Amino acid sequence: MLEKLLTYLRSKPGKIIQFNKIHLVYENEHMESILVTNRESFVKGDNMWKPVERLLGKESLITMPYGDTWRAKKKEALDKLKEITEDQIKQIVAPHLEGLPNVVNIATLARKITGNVIMSLYNTQLSEEDCKLLPEAMELLNTQLIGSFLPYWLKFAIPGKGRFDFVCNKIGDILGGAKRDEIVTMFVAGTDTTASALTWHIITGETDPNITVRKYPPIWFFPRIVDKDIELFDHSFSKGDLVILLPIVYGNFPFGGGARKCVGEKLALMEIEVISKLLRDKYDITFIGDSALTSSVTLWPKDARIRLKLK
Repeated sequence: MLEKLLTYLRSKPGKIIQFNKIHLVYENEHMESILVTNRESFVKGDNMWKPVERLLGKESLITMPYGDTWRAKKKEALDKLKEITEDQIKQIVAPHLEGLPNVVNIATLARKITGNVIMSLYNTQLSEEDCKLLPEAMELLNTQLIGSFLPYWLKFAIPGKGRFDFVCNKIGDILGGAKRDEIVTMFVAGTDTTASALTWHIITGETDPNITVRKYPPIWFFPRIVDKDIELFDHSFSKGDLVILLPIVYGNFPFGGGARKCVGEKLALMEIEVISKLLRDKYDITFIGDSALTSSVTLWPKDARIRLKLK
């Protein structure tokens, strides 16, 4: 379904596609205008952000409104991420690459490795069971996001709400404490996105992480709510409309843009380069899965199995 959508959008260059109150935006100039130049008119919020807030918390850098407190938290996050060095990544990753079976699901391995890299900032190591919670949380989050667009009288039919609450609580219990929202945000946002990009980097054989994230953006869509009536590029946006920015169409803004650009971009690119090199130096890799696109909040291949042969 996603591949059909991409084919359709690429056949409509220079357009903004509108379906009722939903606008699909994918051209570089249009996305830059919304994310940077006119960001005050396109905001996070409304019901669609409630599931994200349920998972990450109200004090998360992702869910907080723009302002002085948000700017202070962004600086804290940037300073925290700078603590991870290339040598530290190598030390964390090396044990995970020892004694691997001949066939490995690289998506599962990537989540485990990138999760432990991020959690090293808090001197925490994740168990196998802890790592399994993340993909389930992201799948459930995707369902809840879709359900947020339903009319109120249909919301009771959204599947997985109880399980989503359970998983959110479980992740909070594991990563809780005084900085619960910060740690959960680092874990969720810094693990699944990087793991997705790392998976595509490995299975495609690409050598430049920048090319990988443009072809397969870690977050393939960014939703925004129109905060006030505005006209851009001969297209009218009305207050309350939903705008979906799609970096996946042409590879623009794979980490977002403007003030809300992902704070983990540099670390993610470094992780992809370092981890993929370690794996390729140790093993000959053959992709034996299925590269058809599957999507939740992040983008994954349908089957991420690789065959490894020790060099």
